[in-house]
Amino acid sequence: MSNRSIPNLEERLKHASEAKKLTLARFKMSLVEGPAAIEKRQQRQAIAAARAERAVQREEARQRQEREFAKQAEIAAQAAADAGLMFTPVFYVLIRWIGKLGHP
Repeated sequence: MSNRSIPNLEERLKHASEAKKLTLARFKMSLVEGPAAIEKRQQRQAIAAARAERAVQREEARQRQEREFAKQAEIAAQAAADAGLMFTPVFYVLIRWIGKLGHP
């Protein structure tokens, strides 16, 4: 079956070459950023930076909380040792209660 819209080889090659040039021109135009694209990219970068800052703050808060819980557990263990409750059922209940403070 022949292509009736473009009858000979030279015209088909010319048509293909023009199509390639047009595709290349469209691609080059897509690389040019307009003011709206630049603004949108800057907004995305600002959002990403804010998100990273919040992640750092959450990690710092988590570490502070872990240190506080460790300090509370140490104080409770020392109080239990001073009261002679070490390795008794009351001691284990106290340690479990302190553990629940850290995990709501």
